[in-house]
Amino acid sequence: MAIATVLKLKQNLVNPLPNSPKVSVPGAVILSDSFYRNGALIGSDTDSYAGGSIRRWEGTTVTCQTYQELKNNVLGRVELPVSGIRSNCIPVNFNDFSFSFKMVRIPTTGAETLSYMSLVDWRKETATSGSCYRLGFYKPSGSAANVSAFRLCKRIGTAGSWISEDIPISIGDIIRVDMKGDTINIYVNGVGKYTFKDPSPITTGNYFGFSTASNGAPYNIEVGQLMIRQL
Repeated sequence: MAIATVLKLKQNLVNPLPNSPKVSVPGAVILSDSFYRNGALIGSDTDSYAGGSIRRWEGTTVTCQTYQELKNNVLGRVELPVSGIRSNCIPVNFNDFSFSFKMVRIPTTGAETLSYMSLVDWRKETATSGSCYRLGFYKPSGSAANVSAFRLCKRIGTAGSWISEDIPISIGDIIRVDMKGDTINIYVNGVGKYTFKDPSPITTGNYFGFSTASNGAPYNIEVGQLMIRQL
C-alpha cells in the first residue's frame, strides 16, 4: 500500500465517521497522530493500525516539533530540535520491522561526527540513551547545494562507529530501512543502497526515534510520512 494512501486512512481514523469500520492494513503499521497538529512530539499518541495498542512518545522535554503546514509537498512533518542534546522515541515491540519517511528538510552544513548530525535511532535501549543502530544526517564538504547525506552507525553504550560510507539524499527522497534478524537493508526511493549483516546484532533495545547533539539548526532535518510496520 502506498504511503499516501496510508496517510489518508490515518486522517479517517483520527476523526472517524459514526459506526465506521476499523481499517486494517498489512502488518502492524504505526503512524504518529502528532503529524496532524502543531506542537511537541513528546507525549503524543501513536496508533497501531493492525489492532495493536496505543503508544506514547517519550524522551527529553525540549522536544521534536510537529507541524501541519504544507512544506515541500508534505503536509504533516516533524522537525528535530534547533539545538541541544535531545531524544524523542517510541517503543516498537517488533523483532523484525521496517520504517520509512520522506525528507522535507536536509542539513545545510555539518561534519563527519555524530556531534554535528541529526540522528534516527532504532533498537535503542531507552528513550534517551543506550546502544542502538542509527542513521546520521549531515552535509558533506563540497557536496552540491541540494544534496546532503547520511550514514549507518552502530552505537554500543556511548561509543559509536560508522558502518557505511555516505549515502547521498535530496529533499523529497524517501528513505526506508528494513531490520530483519541480524540484517539491515537501506533503500532510497525504492533502490537498495546498503546491506549490513551484523555479526553481533543489537537485540535488547525496542525504542525507535529521533535525536540530536548540541550543535544547532544547520545540522537538523525535517521528515514527513513516517511509517513503521512489522515484517
